[in-house]
Amino acid sequence: ERLDSDDRFEMVAPTPFALVSFRHTAGSEATMAVADAVNASGHSYVTPSQIDDEAFIRVSVGQTYTTQEHVDRLWGLIDQSAAAV
Repeated sequence: ERLDSDDRFEMVAPTPFALVSFRHTAGSEATMAVADAVNASGHSYVTPSQIDDEAFIRVSVGQTYTTQEHVDRLWGLIDQSAAAV
């Protein structure tokens, strides 16, 4: 819901399960900058991916001990990283 309501991001695939695939609307360079910043945080790891020349980020929330706090913190990292792009 947060990604859907933020104009900086767009979904790249339907999300029927725990895998969310999205990209920064500013393009592949901005998308990779967000992924790199989140991964450098040491808190969360996202999977930077690419099809043809289009970069996107994959996030899977599936660990049984993941709490809302973890998801909120990840969103904070994504939000903060996108603001710096």
